[in-house]
Amino acid sequence: MAKVLFIDDDPDWQQTLQELLATAGHQSHRATTFETAINILNSKEIYDLIVFDLRLGKALSNSDQFIWLDAFVKGMKARNLHIPSVIVVTGVDVTKQDIVKL
Repeated sequence: MAKVLFIDDDPDWQQTLQELLATAGHQSHRATTFETAINILNSKEIYDLIVFDLRLGKALSNSDQFIWLDAFVKGMKARNLHIPSVIVVTGVDVTKQDIVKL
């Protein structure tokens, strides 16, 4: 069984993913803001995977897409938190070059 943290502000998307994972026998938690996600991670609970919404309610230009993810990972490192694998989801176009920059 894997433990997954969803960091996404779309409750329908979170519900869909949570139901799919529960059907497969996995456990998941939800966060709709960075602050909530950090509070969940500060509990020292270890997650196997984070599903991260690249925009998370922000109207960013394509050039800013990875700033939030970078800041989030740096924040986790600064707090000596376990950093699991991250799956990035977004509702905007992202080029291969944008992804490689990360």
